[in-house]
Amino acid sequence: METSFGLIFGALLALGLWVHRRHIATPEASSESISAPASLEVSLLTIYLLALASWSFQNFSTLDNFADLAITMGMLPFLAVAAGRHWPLWMCLPVTLLPIAGKTLKHVVYDNKLVEEGMGWAFLLIVPMTLALVLSLFWADPKRLNNNGLAFSKSLLVINALTYYLLNFAFFHFPKPWLSLHDWTHMERWTSRSPNHIVFTVCLLGLVIGALVTRGNSPSSGPIGQDAEAKN
Repeated sequence: METSFGLIFGALLALGLWVHRRHIATPEASSESISAPASLEVSLLTIYLLALASWSFQNFSTLDNFADLAITMGMLPFLAVAAGRHWPLWMCLPVTLLPIAGKTLKHVVYDNKLVEEGMGWAFLLIVPMTLALVLSLFWADPKRLNNNGLAFSKSLLVINALTYYLLNFAFFHFPKPWLSLHDWTHMERWTSRSPNHIVFTVCLLGLVIGALVTRGNSPSSGPIGQDAEAKN
């Protein structure tokens, strides 16, 4: 169900972006633009992550009462992303990743004991969270981000696709459908997750190959570039 939902909704988002691609541009910052101070961004991030972690893994009534209200958990990142400088990057990298990586760690290491604890913490939580945080800090420089929009999108797509593919692979007990192909008398190795894993693999390869072969147009090749030239 979730695979079908992701495929259909992702295709619709991609279609919408493609149809309106010439209308999407990074606006120049104006003197009236609102930008939250760094201290406020960090404070909001701390509150949000604590509430998210409590709601997902622990039971602290104060934080749970805050997180149980969908409007508060939705509005806080909405406002932070709109006014923040780092929040847009945090939201699409470490913030989204934290509960998924944490639940994967709990499921694989503690609930089913499929992986040794130290290895599980390292490869299911610490490494992906560190990579997401480093990537968000790397693209936090406005000049680097604005001058390399295509490179940013491609790197984000590849890193997120690989991260969630591997976490999903671990969460569903490492389904390896190719093992059964060597010995048809041991079909029990083909699990209910194996066909789904094949679909995920095909989708992953398509996304990575698409990101690697995509080439950007020159700044003056489209209507946005023409408008910029006219202004100059």
